[in-house]
Amino acid sequence: MAIQIDQPKAKVMQEGADLKGIRDPRLPVMAAAPQIPTGTQGEQMPASPSNKPPAGGATMSAFQPKAAAEQKPAQKKLDDMKAHPDANAVQTAGQSYLRLRMRVAGDRLSVVGVQEVEGPLVQSTSVAGEYAYEVQLDSKPLAAEGILDVGISRSYPRPGSNEHYITQRSSFDFNVRIPRAAVPDQAVPRLSITVYRFQDVSPKTIQGRISAQPGLQAQPVAQLQNLQIENLEPALREQFQRVFPKLTMPAK
Repeated sequence: MAIQIDQPKAKVMQEGADLKGIRDPRLPVMAAAPQIPTGTQGEQMPASPSNKPPAGGATMSAFQPKAAAEQKPAQKKLDDMKAHPDANAVQTAGQSYLRLRMRVAGDRLSVVGVQEVEGPLVQSTSVAGEYAYEVQLDSKPLAAEGILDVGISRSYPRPGSNEHYITQRSSFDFNVRIPRAAVPDQAVPRLSITVYRFQDVSPKTIQGRISAQPGLQAQPVAQLQNLQIENLEPALREQFQRVFPKLTMPAK
């Protein structure tokens, strides 16, 4: 027969049980409250640290913000990083040129619009195409430039052909450009414009007057001899008055 050994049953703490009644007498008793070191009870951290240095020791100097003068180099770098105006725009400030809209109808040449454009006039002496114009003031050349791809009309190739169908037009418009400073307001009626046509379309170079270069083989096809302001339409006369405020408008 096996020997039965009775073991003590663990006590189960019930709700509302007295803790003192279940304390293990073999464990030390816990203090009621932590002990506060003598002399520190009631002391608090100061609102701001004291600036008074400890006696007999080296201290770090107080922080001083940099002066405004020392910050200028940094500000200069920021200013340098900002976008600067275009150099060409600065150099060409105040310059402009005239843009005359011209119309060729048969052998007649007329002006249909005028505008002043800001910026310098850059003209190339190289001409590619059949036509070019020349502007004179009192028989003195002011401007000459090729007229590219005008006077002709191109259509789609005909069925079964790879070549474009090209026809000559008897009427077309183009722009004439003249430096604004070269045309005083009162000199506008003395302007003359001539349109030339070359025998071939090979690249050419204009040097001086077109009619004075035999090698160009140019023939005048239309000309406006002196710009007659009094013959312009009222709306066009107003455009000229805005562009040339000192121009004396003749009575219509």
